[in-house]
Amino acid sequence: MNEIGVRELKSRLSETLRRVKAGESIRVTSRGRAVAVIVPSRSLSDEEIDPEFLQMEKEGRIRLSRIPKSQRPDPPPAARLKGPKTASEIIIEGRAERF
Repeated sequence: MNEIGVRELKSRLSETLRRVKAGESIRVTSRGRAVAVIVPSRSLSDEEIDPEFLQMEKEGRIRLSRIPKSQRPDPPPAARLKGPKTASEIIIEGRAERF
């Protein structure tokens, strides 16, 4: 994935958006740290979504993203506390101890 700094993005916004429209994903950085990812927009049609999910959305129980998994940015790494376990592992162990 290509990267672009905030300052450069401001000066080359139209060009950058043309690249994204053509299918490229671009990571935006500020002072060397990633702050955003610009990805091509592609909404899923209702025909591509499981009817049960559409019903739950209609009922207000969920909100669908409608962005295909292939176009979603990578999730952030798991949070780590000081030690060998992730925060999720500690929470799961704590729940298990109550029962």
